[in-house]
Amino acid sequence: MSILAVEHLSKNFRGLAAIADVSFAIEAGSITSIIGPNGAGKSTLFNLVTGYLEPSAGEIAFQGKRITGMATNRIAELGVARAFQIARPFRELSVYENVRIGALFGKAGPRDVVATTQRGIELAAIAPLAEQPASALFNVVCRALRLKSRAVLLDE
Repeated sequence: MSILAVEHLSKNFRGLAAIADVSFAIEAGSITSIIGPNGAGKSTLFNLVTGYLEPSAGEIAFQGKRITGMATNRIAELGVARAFQIARPFRELSVYENVRIGALFGKAGPRDVVATTQRGIELAAIAPLAEQPASALFNVVCRALRLKSRAVLLDE
């Protein structure tokens, strides 16, 4: 079973087809890229998958469960993390402090913030940089991984 499946997905904005009949499936543990020129609809596709936009047509499933039209927070709770195209870390704080802030938010329920932060740093293999200022590292991947996500969508 695929971890993420998109079938016949379309999104129209006032008659303009930003996404037209897109279908794909991504297997767990894989790394998949969606490439195309500016304006091709890559960010729109991510917005559809993560619930920021409602599709005009089509279905989206995560781990076999239909998520089409589901609220963004519910999709995140299921394990789909999204890093936006323009990430703005707190540049005056360290990489560790930025990841720790991310560990405080996102997923509902109790969690060990210190352990979650450490795990995110380990998963991103940035432990040697943890005390460096965030301006020295683009830590979007860490922020997404700190949620213990099953799928991480990175927009550029």
